[in-house]
Amino acid sequence: MKLHPYCLILPAIATLALSSCLNPMMPGGGYSNYRGGYNTYSTLPRNYAGSAYYHQGRYYTGGQHQSGNYNYQGQRYSNRYAHNGQYYYGGQHQNYQGNR
Repeated sequence: MKLHPYCLILPAIATLALSSCLNPMMPGGGYSNYRGGYNTYSTLPRNYAGSAYYHQGRYYTGGQHQSGNYNYQGQRYSNRYAHNGQYYYGGQHQNYQGNR
């Protein structure tokens, strides 16, 4: 039985595409999404400097922290985080100096 070359190429391309999201240099098995400066981490990189929004076990960077009066799913919030076209409510915003 002879395999067609596509039988080997397509799984290899799929594997490379999926593994491109992983960053083995990040502690804690973090991953990053590098589209348009928006990043998502399970653990912030060592010496990270800048602002981040922590929500449900993830750190979001590259977005915009907004203060105001917001109503989301029947709950009131005094802030939210705009990140890559989505809003996150109920998280914690913090600035990091890079010497953690």
